[in-house]
Amino acid sequence: MLAACTPPTAEQVFVVDTVVDAVDANVGDGVCETAGGSCSLRAAVMEGNADANITEVQLSADATYVLALPGPGEDASATGDLDLTERTYLRAPPGATATIEADGTDRIIDVIDGDFHYLEGLRLSDGAAPGDGGAILVRSGLVGVEDVYAFDNAAGGRGGAIAAVGGRIWIENTTIANNTAAAAGGGIYAEGLTWLDQVTVDNNSGVDNSQVTGSGSADVRSYSSTISGSSVAGSSVALSLTAGTANLTNTILAGSPACAIAPAGNVISHGGNIATDGTCGLGAGDQSATAPMLHPLADNGGPAPTRLPAIGSSAIDAIALGSDRCVAPVPDDARGQPRAIGAGCDAGAIEVQPGESTGIDCTAPPTLGPGAQLQHCDLADLVAPFVNLSGANLSAAIVSDAVLTNANLAGAIAVDADFTSSYLTGATLIGADLSGADFSDADLEGANLSGATLTGTIWAATICPDGSDSDDNGGTCANNL
Repeated sequence: MLAACTPPTAEQVFVVDTVVDAVDANVGDGVCETAGGSCSLRAAVMEGNADANITEVQLSADATYVLALPGPGEDASATGDLDLTERTYLRAPPGATATIEADGTDRIIDVIDGDFHYLEGLRLSDGAAPGDGGAILVRSGLVGVEDVYAFDNAAGGRGGAIAAVGGRIWIENTTIANNTAAAAGGGIYAEGLTWLDQVTVDNNSGVDNSQVTGSGSADVRSYSSTISGSSVAGSSVALSLTAGTANLTNTILAGSPACAIAPAGNVISHGGNIATDGTCGLGAGDQSATAPMLHPLADNGGPAPTRLPAIGSSAIDAIALGSDRCVAPVPDDARGQPRAIGAGCDAGAIEVQPGESTGIDCTAPPTLGPGAQLQHCDLADLVAPFVNLSGANLSAAIVSDAVLTNANLAGAIAVDADFTSSYLTGATLIGADLSGADFSDADLEGANLSGATLTGTIWAATICPDGSDSDDNGGTCANNL
């Protein structure tokens, strides 16, 4: 299927030179031209539909094309969505993106006919389909979707972003997030062959609370993808199958529950998968009932936002190097970063690069509380008096110039943390591991360090725990601990 989706060279190319939404002046003459003399996106699609050859429509980098001609239900691209009836490529320049927005009355792309279509480098938003497919509806043929970000779309039926009710769809290096459906499949609804290759599906909502729903004769094949619904309010299912099958490889399924499969046994695992519970029916070589510890959706580089595994995530190096699912050369991850760079390949759409990830609670603002995972976080200038960070992990965190007066850090791990110039007056550090931590110019007056591990700790504090100035003790508080 991957070979089938490699797009051949187009026979005719139209370069869109305006963002104004207007129809073609003379459909079928082979010229993309509106009444105003420009080549619009809509005019290019209309001319492509009039020619059985492959048409490539080239969009401008960083341009936004608003489909401003209202009229859902029309199937010739004259109003509403872009109807594709012959082989058409819609592409931004290599390495760039272009945005297509709907006007809130129709979806964005309706694939009605044609044996192959290809969508690349696009941001698709504000689609509002009366029926299925908030951004894309696939009725026929094979549709390739690569380097696309589909977000903030809504379907009055199934598939908040994408509904494949006929034909086949191949999706690669793409993120589908924050879409809604009035029926099944908040992110994707599929009734046929649907290939997810390094895809992120996150925080979508539908009536079945599912990110991806397979029904009818669905054959959902997911490779190195992240399907996560755990950030949706209430119960959210990563993968739902009411019929059909799912083939899973190196995929993260995060939800509550992770899967809803009927009948049971229709999931085929090829190993390397992670699920938050046992509802997916995974097997040997998988991790069930395991929290993948993912950061929220963010710009981690590449064509669309993704969810980066946090330090300590079970997704990191989940697939052993040299196994049949992690053999060099392994394809790059969803944002073009190399895989197999450590002891193995990471599960999901993203491969964590050296020094890239942080603790899972390192958000903006950070999530602070007992047991918080704040490794390698930048917490400089944090103001949090009386905060309870007992048992938290602050290893290698930057906590300089922070106000942590009367904070509870009992049992915390703060190995190699930077507390320079911070206020820790009255703080509780009982039993904390402060090995290698730097308290230069910090105020530690009244701090309780009973039982703390102080190997290699730098204690050139301005004010020591007993209230004395470290300058009176040779620039150190060692004699006062």
